Amino acid sequence: MRFLTIFILIPLSLFAELNFSASVATFGEGYIHNSDTKDKQRVDIRGDFKTKFINNNEDFEAIVDVEYLYDKSDESRRYIQIDEAKVKYLDEYFDITLGKMILFWGALEVYNIADTFNQSNTLKGSFSSNKLGEVALKADYYFENSEFNTVVKFYNQDLIYPYEKSPFYMPFNVVTPDKKPTYYFKYSGSTDSDYPIDYAFILQYGYDNQLKISYPLYTPTQSYYQSIKLSTYNNIVLDSLLLKFEGSYTRVDDDALSDYIQSGFGGEYKIEDIAFGSSLDLILEYYRYDTNDNTKLSAIDLFRVYQNDIFGGARLSFNNKDDSSFLFGIVGDLEYDEYSISAKFESSFYDDYSIKIEAMQIIPTTSDNYTVYKAIDDFKSISCKVKYHF
Repeated sequence: MRFLTIFILIPLSLFAELNFSASVATFGEGYIHNSDTKDKQRVDIRGDFKTKFINNNEDFEAIVDVEYLYDKSDESRRYIQIDEAKVKYLDEYFDITLGKMILFWGALEVYNIADTFNQSNTLKGSFSSNKLGEVALKADYYFENSEFNTVVKFYNQDLIYPYEKSPFYMPFNVVTPDKKPTYYFKYSGSTDSDYPIDYAFILQYGYDNQLKISYPLYTPTQSYYQSIKLSTYNNIVLDSLLLKFEGSYTRVDDDALSDYIQSGFGGEYKIEDIAFGSSLDLILEYYRYDTNDNTKLSAIDLFRVYQNDIFGGARLSFNNKDDSSFLFGIVGDLEYDEYSISAKFESSFYDDYSIKIEAMQIIPTTSDNYTVYKAIDDFKSISCKVKYHF
């Protein structure tokens, strides 16, 4: 990876355009929970530095994106890491990209079943949307209204959890997998019709994004296994209504695990100009996880959250020059009667600054089932991140 970064940065004289963007932020979060041994707050400093080079013919570009994190309490959350470092050749009908990259696949609001390429950056928290860059080769071929992508991920990044005093600590020993590739074949496109449809189908072969949990010598251990997965994500626009679907079927190569099916359905209804030019999106989604063999490890055994859950929420977009928005939502587990309630406000100000304020409450199950929410326990948090862009 270090060699790849040097390889990208050396031939600067070949490029006609150089773009640089960066941001620094301070992040603070406070917790209310029942544990006397867990942190009650955390404060960190974050930085992001991105450089993009483009050559004279505009058919070759290189991107380097570096992230900095410093937590005054947790040493595991002190690092400088490369999120992306990639070179890309662009042609009229195809592109080829090599390096460390982050991809996004999905249509739903809260949980994306089809988004299996990158691992989550668990050091940012169990519910963080931040991702770890993956080293891969990607080839894209473009048709008139669709495209075909082939991606080879050379190996999986190591998964690291926050330290024991973090409310998001998970007591797992993660077994580093063999450095074997995972292959992805994706076909996606859009229809040119009165009611546009966006669709995507993905065939994945190699390591699954779900991890197996076992207890050798009574030590909770997560490990990788091989699988074949077929995924899809789609949406259709019906005037003010957006309908969404994601699903996957996974054939598992591990005797302790069952083949499994994941599905998610959603709808989003937009109400325009409710006051002072603002708009309101009403969101409803449902997620389900089913195994083909009930005698093998279940979703709860594998520490999965969205196995029979419903989400209801609303997003208020102020549509002002500061791109201000407010999102409120509740996720309810229909099987184990547990909930998470969250609210988020985002806005920019003074041109170069932005702010994000988030609050969350987890109400775990009162049953004997050891779910993710029960591991975190009755929990409340509020956080604020102020970022300066330059």
